[in-house]
Amino acid sequence: MKSIFSRFTKTDKISEALLNVAHNLVNSSEIRGVQNPERIAMYVIAESCRFIGLALEKKPAISPYIGDCAIECRYYFDTLWWLYLLQIGTDEKKIADLFPMVCYRMQMAIQEMSYSAPVTSNILGTMVDEANVNGETARAAHNIYVLGEVPDLYHDLLSRITISGIKEQNAILFSLKIHAATKRKDLDTHFLDYMSAVALTGWENPLLTEFEIDKCPIITLPDEFLE
Repeated sequence: MKSIFSRFTKTDKISEALLNVAHNLVNSSEIRGVQNPERIAMYVIAESCRFIGLALEKKPAISPYIGDCAIECRYYFDTLWWLYLLQIGTDEKKIADLFPMVCYRMQMAIQEMSYSAPVTSNILGTMVDEANVNGETARAAHNIYVLGEVPDLYHDLLSRITISGIKEQNAILFSLKIHAATKRKDLDTHFLDYMSAVALTGWENPLLTEFEIDKCPIITLPDEFLE
């Protein structure tokens, strides 16, 4: 994926564009005024834009790999909203029924961005590419971030860290996956700590915290749609 994004050389401008998209989505009265699947799709897009934008500001050298970072953002923030709703007592069947509708609205939104925000759309396009994100990869992310199944690769490292709960564990795992996506050989602990802190703020986004699933229209889609 490096070749797709290597032409984006002005990383400060890219980060600014991504942060502007995130800001506009979170502060949109049109989005915040409704309770529907699109609101959660906009949450995932906003948090992904914000995270990548801040990561680029902090470490411009990751620019060639932001497409791969976007994929990891999709996994993390897609499961964060699921976990958040679980923790406030939402019935998991209702969350599962909402999930495919959120995925569909996310795909449509990113396609629509190709006209108004082409650079952002190009970066986020990897998030809805079936070669990267599909039923199998979604289940794998669910196992890690919702069920708390730590991949063998990270068992030893996490065993040496004091972790307060699944929120912090997920933020650390996410930052490690971002580190791997950027193909860096050295372990930059300061950057990892920064990414983990940014990832944790995803729990505070009002698009999520003010979402009322009981007021959200949910259509149960056939099983074949989920594959």
